[in-house]
Amino acid sequence: MRRAFFIFRQVAALYLRLHPLYGRPESWSERRFLSLSAFAFTSGKGFVPALHPAFPEARFAEVEERVSEPLDPDLQRILDDYFESTLASGQYAVVNRPGWPLLEKFRALAYPVALWMLRYFANNGTPKRDAAISVITTIERGQGYAPLVGLQHRQRLSRLKSQQELERLIAWYGRADRISG
Repeated sequence: MRRAFFIFRQVAALYLRLHPLYGRPESWSERRFLSLSAFAFTSGKGFVPALHPAFPEARFAEVEERVSEPLDPDLQRILDDYFESTLASGQYAVVNRPGWPLLEKFRALAYPVALWMLRYFANNGTPKRDAAISVITTIERGQGYAPLVGLQHRQRLSRLKSQQELERLIAWYGRADRISG
């Protein structure tokens, strides 16, 4: 499962760069910062790199521990509504993932990443409605983001699936024991 967490954190870092607050200018110092941040996400130890000054200071261990209490029902409903409408509209089936099997398109780790980001932005508190809306915006932006729709991402998912880690990873981060319906 350790390798699965490694891959998941890579995906989470890619999504964080799509957050509405993220807006760092392209520069050599920015590239260096992102490289150092990539190492931090790879190890999963210490603090989550603050990719934007408004992002909270949080430790990976705090964000990644299994949460025993359910997400606030109002926030869960916001996430459920987004993913249900995406599923019902068939958007996941046609947007930017040509040649992918339908199930892989939908299971591209977006739901567990959304919950990971909610935990991160809650900073050991209760996630807020504004955070949930920003997270949905971030996930939506991922639909057309090349690093999340390309061959490398598909290989990540295939690797997880072949090692029978994909479902366990989704259950861990996505709290599959608490999906309302």
